[in-house]
Amino acid sequence: MKFIIVLLLLTALTLTSIPVIEGILKRCKTYDDCKDVCKARKGKCEFGICKCMIKSGK
Repeated sequence: MKFIIVLLLLTALTLTSIPVIEGILKRCKTYDDCKDVCKARKGKCEFGICKCMIKSGK
C-alpha cells in the first residue's frame, strides 16, 4: 500500500514540474526570451538558460 502512495506522489510531482523543466531547458539571451516560456511565473535568464520561479499563493 505504501508503494502505491509513493508512486502517486512521484507522479503528481513530475506532472507539476514539467513546465518548470521546460522553462529551465529553454535557451535564452535576454529576460524577454524567458517571458513566453514562464508566462505567469517570474523568469530569469541565467547562463543562457531560462529559469522559471513558481509564484507562491501570497
